[in-house]
Amino acid sequence: MHTEPGTPVGPPVGTPRLLWAGDVDGTAVVVLHDGARIAHWSAETGMVVARADDSDVTTGAAVVLRRTTRSVRFLLAPWVDTAELRRLRQPDTPATAVARTDGVTAALSTADADCRSGPVLQLRSSRTVAEKHAFLLADLGGILPAHLTWTPPPSAGAARAPREATGTDALVTWARTACNLPEQGPGVKELNAWAFAEQQLPQHAGTATWVCLRTDRWNGEGSAATELLLPGPGGGGRTVRTALAQGRGCSRFDQNTVGWTRWRAPDGHAFLLAAGSRRVARLRVRGDGPPLDAAPADRTVAVESPEGGRPEVTGVLDDGTEIHPLS
Repeated sequence: MHTEPGTPVGPPVGTPRLLWAGDVDGTAVVVLHDGARIAHWSAETGMVVARADDSDVTTGAAVVLRRTTRSVRFLLAPWVDTAELRRLRQPDTPATAVARTDGVTAALSTADADCRSGPVLQLRSSRTVAEKHAFLLADLGGILPAHLTWTPPPSAGAARAPREATGTDALVTWARTACNLPEQGPGVKELNAWAFAEQQLPQHAGTATWVCLRTDRWNGEGSAATELLLPGPGGGGRTVRTALAQGRGCSRFDQNTVGWTRWRAPDGHAFLLAAGSRRVARLRVRGDGPPLDAAPADRTVAVESPEGGRPEVTGVLDDGTEIHPLS
């Protein structure tokens, strides 16, 4: 028996319930659920057990039935009304319908899976559940795909809640971050792309977006990565990873963040760019040219800075608490 990362071993915690049993492309497959874990057995891979406690309409909507080097088939929950395939790297391309029979999808290709382990499903819940909405699930190589969400920039200083990543702005953001995920593989439950600040670049070079990618695993652990999405032709500019750390960063338990990076302007001058989330009242920069202590209205700063050395960037919250970039 093989367990995915973070899955407890031991006997069933409840009475096992048969979710599905049958033949998939000539291979016998059985899927069981004990209330907290999914057990997947096949004649090819043997028994694989994955954590599934606290799953809901979204995180419990699909289970991988069979995976090969070229394709994957899913078992969809009975509350799934429609199923489509979404190309994250092509946000303007409409999702395409996924054929399914008795809840089992057609074999979906993994040959061109937007630089991840597998395809992205866009599902819509049926009228039999309280919520009727569309959501995205990304196959990252585990039994259960990961739920993708998006948090827009703050509006008038007010926090915004995570939401489904199916709107235009969300899809454009995920198109820029899909190939730069902080974590991939089995055990990932949810991924949230949080646009915590927008910054007007010097020399009229356009608007950049600061994003924190939050990864939550089924075992309650997680990580965060800050990135700067630079403008470019057709909205496809360069994406710069600025920090990555394990822990609670950019989650509901740690909602404040600050990031910085170096950037070269069109005329060749080097700048230090820094930004903070909505509660950051001041930004301080030390050890990289003249010291800076500013309270910009948009919570971003851009200062000419010689390359070399590592500055100390500090965000000061509205209550005086100091925070530092992820590390």
